[in-house]
Amino acid sequence: MSFLSFFFSLVALHPAQAQEISFSEATQKMTSENLSVLVQQTNLSASRFQLDAAWGNFSPSVFLKGEQDNGQSNWDPTKSDYTVLRTYSANATWNLFRSGADLAGLKAAHRNLDYQSFQLDDSYLQSEAQAVTNLLQLIEKKQTVEALRRSEESLHGFLKIAEARFDKGLLPREETQKVTLDAGNAEARRADAEVQLNLAKAAVESILGHSNVKTEWPWTKNFSMADVSRLLDESPSSSAARSRPDWRAAQASMETEDYRERALFRSMLPTVDFSYSWSRYNRPDTAFSGWSTVAVLTIPLWSGLKDYSAFRVQEEARHAAEFRLRQVERDVRSTITAAQANFKISVAQFKSRTKNLETAQHILDQDTARFKMGRADANEINLDVRRVTEAEILAIQGTSQAHLAYLQLLHAFGQRVP
Repeated sequence: MSFLSFFFSLVALHPAQAQEISFSEATQKMTSENLSVLVQQTNLSASRFQLDAAWGNFSPSVFLKGEQDNGQSNWDPTKSDYTVLRTYSANATWNLFRSGADLAGLKAAHRNLDYQSFQLDDSYLQSEAQAVTNLLQLIEKKQTVEALRRSEESLHGFLKIAEARFDKGLLPREETQKVTLDAGNAEARRADAEVQLNLAKAAVESILGHSNVKTEWPWTKNFSMADVSRLLDESPSSSAARSRPDWRAAQASMETEDYRERALFRSMLPTVDFSYSWSRYNRPDTAFSGWSTVAVLTIPLWSGLKDYSAFRVQEEARHAAEFRLRQVERDVRSTITAAQANFKISVAQFKSRTKNLETAQHILDQDTARFKMGRADANEINLDVRRVTEAEILAIQGTSQAHLAYLQLLHAFGQRVP
C-alpha cells in the first residue's frame, strides 16, 4: 500500500473534528438555520409579491392580440384560391373607480407584509430560545459530569489512603469497604450523568451539526448591568412591552383582516371602468383599422350571496384576530411579570449556591487533613464529598437557571440575547 493510500484511509477512519466555537457563535448559527425561521422567511417573500399584486390593481390592463385566418376566398366567385386574413388588436382597460376596494386591498397587503415581518422577528426569538435552552443544557450536563468525575477521583484517592492505613493496622477493614462502596456509587452517578450528557449533545447536534461548544457560561457578568435593572423596573403595560414582535404581529394581523373586510364590502358597490380598443384588419384586397373608447358602470345586484357570504366570513376572521390580540396582550403582561420575578429569584439562588459550594469545599479540605491524620472516619469523608458534589451540582443548575431567566427576561421585552 502506498503512503498516500495509507494516509487517506486514516483520514476516512478519523474525520476532522469540528472546531470548538463560542456560545454566541453556536446560538447565532442554530437560530439562523432553524427551519421555522426559514419557513417564515419564505412567507415574508410571498407577502412582498402579494403587495406587488395589490399595486397592480391601480395600473391599466393591456392586451395585444394577433390572428391569421387561412381560408378560401368567397367574395370573388371567379377565383378559388386561398386567401389570408390577418387581424391585429390592442386593448387597454383602466380601473377608474372601485368604491375604495382596491385601496383597502392595498392597505391590507401593506399590513400583511408588516405582519409577516413581525412574525419573522418572533420566529428568531423562539428559535433563539430553543437554541439557548439546548446549549445551556449541554453546558450544565458537561459540568455535572466533570463534578461527578472529580467526586469519583476524590473517593478513589481516599480509598488509597484508607488501604495504606489498613495495611499499617491503623484502620479496620470495614472502613476501607465503606470507601470502596462510596467510590462505586460515585462511578454509577457519573455514568448516569454521561447518559444525560449524550442526550444533550444529540439535541445540539441535530441543529448545529456538532456539539463542540465551549463550556463557559456566557452572561454571568450581565446579571447586574444597568439595562437589566431597567427591565426589572419596567411596567408590564409600558410602551416597551409593545415592542415585542408577537404583540406587533397580532396588531398587524388584526388590521390586515380589517382592511380585507373593507375591501370585500366595497367590492359589492358600483364600479366604473374605462376601456380603449384599437384594431386593424388586413385582406388581400383591402385593409382598414379602427378604435373605440368605452366607459362602463357596473352595479352589482345579485350574485347568489357569494360576495355577501365572503364578506361575512372575513368579518368573523377580523373578530378572531381581535380576540388573538387581546390574548397576546394578556400573555405579555403575565410573561413579563413572571420573567421579572423569576430572574430575581434565580440570580439570588445563583449567588447563594456559589457561597454554599465555597463553604462545603472548605469543610471537605479540613476533614481531608483530619482523615490523613486518622482523626476522621470514612463516613465523615463520604458525607463531606457528597456535600461538595451536591453543592457543586446545585451551583451548576443555579447558574444555568439564572442564564435561562436572563434569556426569558430579554425575550419578555422582545429583545434578543447579546
